[in-house]
Amino acid sequence: MEKAQSFLAIDLGVESGWAVLGHLHADKLELQEIHRFPNRPVQVVDSLYWDVLHLWDEMQHGLALAVKESEKMMVSLGVDTWGWILPSWMQTTL
Repeated sequence: MEKAQSFLAIDLGVESGWAVLGHLHADKLELQEIHRFPNRPVQVVDSLYWDVLHLWDEMQHGLALAVKESEKMMVSLGVDTWGWILPSWMQTTL
């Protein structure tokens, strides 16, 4: 019996992120949410920024869960975020 291929998608949104494991077997895709986490901004001086260290830690946790769940047969990983805005200091230099 052929083992299903697994794919991990990580989506980083404004308020939360999540990791979804997709299993492809016999032309059928099954999706499984394996991890959801908050995206809490941090304030630096007078601006809010994503806490990239927290997000990186959560993405690694999602990846570890996916590897365990898929029995190390993952073939792809994708990360998606919503858009970003140039900081004001960069807008004047472009």
